[in-house]
Amino acid sequence: FMIGAAIMALFFLVFGIINPVPENAKLFLGKPLAFWQYLGAFVGLNLCQAVFYAIPPSIIGDIAEYGMLKTGQDQSGTYYSVYTFLYKTTIAIGNGAALYLIAKVFGFDAEATAQTALAGWGLKIFMGFLPATLAVGAIVVLCWYPLSRKRYAEIEAEIDRKGLRTTD
Repeated sequence: FMIGAAIMALFFLVFGIINPVPENAKLFLGKPLAFWQYLGAFVGLNLCQAVFYAIPPSIIGDIAEYGMLKTGQDQSGTYYSVYTFLYKTTIAIGNGAALYLIAKVFGFDAEATAQTALAGWGLKIFMGFLPATLAVGAIVVLCWYPLSRKRYAEIEAEIDRKGLRTTD
């Protein structure tokens, strides 16, 4: 997860440093160079985002087993439901807030054929620098993740010893 998030942060930074192409800029295969930079960063970013789709649900399984050990009840469904709700809610609020702030604070106009320099900076912040910062923040938070392989093996052994594991 940490490696994938670090690579994602780098791709997000590419979004933050891509500059608008002036009229006389060099073209590559008939498209401005910024198009290819954006396309490369977008493809790379989407490949790396698989860590955000695969790793958190598997971590929730570990957390659910720890919860089972502490409470004696299997509440896996509740953990996954809360995760799914929070995941979708943060995406909705984050996207909505970003679009609102880009428009209100930075003057972005979705119908304009050209944006102001301030609107361009707003896009760079919300598409590049802020997501890169959040990805690095996720890495930092995971440095203190308390369930190591050794601790997880101890939890599983304790669950088996107490007979809490269900076979359904």
